Amino acid sequence: MKKVLIFLLIFNLFYSGWLYFLPDHRTHYNYFYNVSFGLFYLLGFIGCVKLMKECATHRLIHLTLGLGSLSYFIAQVIWFIYNVFLEINAPYPGIADLFYLGFYLLVGVGGLLTMRSINIQFSISKVFEIILIASIFFLIIYSYIQSTSSQESVSFITQMFNLLYPALDAILISLTLAAIRSRLGSLQPLLLYFMGSFIFLAFADTLFAYQTAVSSYWNGNISDVLYMISGFLFVSGLIRLPNMLHSNDNSLNLNNLTPQTLALGKESLV
Repeated sequence: MKKVLIFLLIFNLFYSGWLYFLPDHRTHYNYFYNVSFGLFYLLGFIGCVKLMKECATHRLIHLTLGLGSLSYFIAQVIWFIYNVFLEINAPYPGIADLFYLGFYLLVGVGGLLTMRSINIQFSISKVFEIILIASIFFLIIYSYIQSTSSQESVSFITQMFNLLYPALDAILISLTLAAIRSRLGSLQPLLLYFMGSFIFLAFADTLFAYQTAVSSYWNGNISDVLYMISGFLFVSGLIRLPNMLHSNDNSLNLNNLTPQTLALGKESLV
């Protein structure tokens, strides 16, 4: 699957470059870009279904993350249906946003389950750290949105969603950063895929909020490229997640060995 992800990444980068030079940015080619980079999340769902069959121990983690990926893909398809078959702009906020929010909810739950599985304890100081990091990220994003666009030109509910998505991004970033800071040793590099994904997602949501406020968004532009890179990193992390979970399980098993068990093991080797 890694080679497929690399191919899809390169294809979408060239695809977005080609769309940029089109004189008209409201073509079916533009609208299909939503499905094109949404395929990352479809692959993520398929991969999680396969992992559920192979690893019963962490089945709930793969289930929630897989459903989260599927939810994002469905949202992308809904945008495509509105644009191509109904021949209208996808409403924002609209039905697709219910599935985008489902992605955040399911990935958040999957992240918490993963943190519990790798033995990260949620102490009061850890919770405070997560809230503090999320607040800082959100304030930075909020300040940018307020300073670069006029929110008075959009409806109240649009303003709320323009702030809701960056807030959810900030929560995912803070959860991942808290996990990375928990002295996981060799597990940390694997979490960087998710960290990178959520950072790109935050940039994309922030830029999308700005572009919708000034009516400059079109399918396949720079914000969609950032969404696409986020999807690539997210699914790259998903397919490597079993390595992290199995590595943690093995380390826990070694830590749980008693001196008597170790002594018996040594005797069996003699």
